[in-house]
Amino acid sequence: MKKLNTKETCGFLLDMDGVIYRGSELIPGALEFIRTLQEHDIPFMFLTNNSQRTRRDIAMKLQRL
Repeated sequence: MKKLNTKETCGFLLDMDGVIYRGSELIPGALEFIRTLQEHDIPFMFLTNNSQRTRRDIAMKLQRL
């Protein structure tokens, strides 16, 4: 993974399907990236265009991954 410039990073908006996971599998490096953001207190938000699942459904899926 490339080094993250934490001084110039305001935050990240992360698409979910195809960026964080594909189907029921995590994308390689996704968890490491999320942990790096958390370690450096960089804000992030998950986004999706899937209107069929509720926030709770999506949160439960992320916990299972």
